[in-house]
Amino acid sequence: MPKAAFCADCGAYVWVSRDGGCVFGHLKSQLRDHHDTEGPLPPLPGSSTPLLAPAKSIEPPPPPPTKVGEITTKHVDVLPRRAGAFATDWVIGQSLTYYAGRALATLLSGGAGGDLPFALLLVAAPVSLSVLYGYFFAFEATVGVTPGKALFGLRIVDSDGRRLSRVQALKRNVARIVDLILFGGVGLYLVSASPLRQRLGDRWGKTFVVRA
Repeated sequence: MPKAAFCADCGAYVWVSRDGGCVFGHLKSQLRDHHDTEGPLPPLPGSSTPLLAPAKSIEPPPPPPTKVGEITTKHVDVLPRRAGAFATDWVIGQSLTYYAGRALATLLSGGAGGDLPFALLLVAAPVSLSVLYGYFFAFEATVGVTPGKALFGLRIVDSDGRRLSRVQALKRNVARIVDLILFGGVGLYLVSASPLRQRLGDRWGKTFVVRA
């Protein structure tokens, strides 16, 4: 409800501004007899127009959170390290994926050498992909960090700073499918737009990548 008070400088009742002073710029030390009111006030001396209640201003949306639990923006300011860690993990994961796919296709072909039939490579592709995702999930679920993140001095935690759970690791890696769209562009955009540097998997799993 709007507040009114008597302003000694105006010589009349006026509306009280947000800073506690007179709406006409006079100091709050000049105000007395504060009270709540919604009706119009008597006009100022020399005027015949009553003072109407100020329109309610639209409050701006709250700023994005800069702290969740024990995690602040200071802890997650590690974008260059994350980029290096991801590149390292991606090379390791792709290497495992390639050799797992080749090994499976060779096994299915009965050990035949040379170029493998495209159909066999197509059958091996889902297995290879599961190896890539299994690489990330296995390390995150068991030790809370992948080799790439460990190399760059990072770890994955929950909002209390504790190691992420297996369920959180699972959510992070299920959502990785979306984060890797456009060669990782979706995840990069979400991380850069988030004050706490969370990609979709982090937001769903309520996890944070911080300095170790």
